[in-house]
Amino acid sequence: LRTHFEAPACTIGHSLGGTAVLAAAPRIPECRAVACIGAPINPAHVLYNFHADISRIEQTIRTPIDEVVGINNAAPIFYAAKHPKSFLSLDSASHLLSNRKD
Repeated sequence: LRTHFEAPACTIGHSLGGTAVLAAAPRIPECRAVACIGAPINPAHVLYNFHADISRIEQTIRTPIDEVVGINNAAPIFYAAKHPKSFLSLDSASHLLSNRKD
C-alpha cells in the first residue's frame, strides 16, 4: 500500500485477523490505531513468530455470547491498550457477525 498509495493509518481485524493486525501494526509506523473484533488474546498457534503490540489498540469490540473466542479474551486486550481506548459490546452478535444488524 505504501508504495502505490499510502500506508494505512489504522488496521482492523476480526478473529485471527485481529491477531494479524496486532502483529502487523508495529511494522507500520504510520498506523495510529488498531481495532480488534473478537480477537483471541493468546493464540499461541498463530503468534509464536509475531510480536503483537496490544498497547496500540484503540477499540475492542466483543460479544459476550461468542462461543469461538470467549469474552474472557477481551479484558486483557482492553486493559493493555493505552488511552484513548473504547470497548464496544455487541450483546446479541455471533462470532461471525452473521446478522446484518450487528
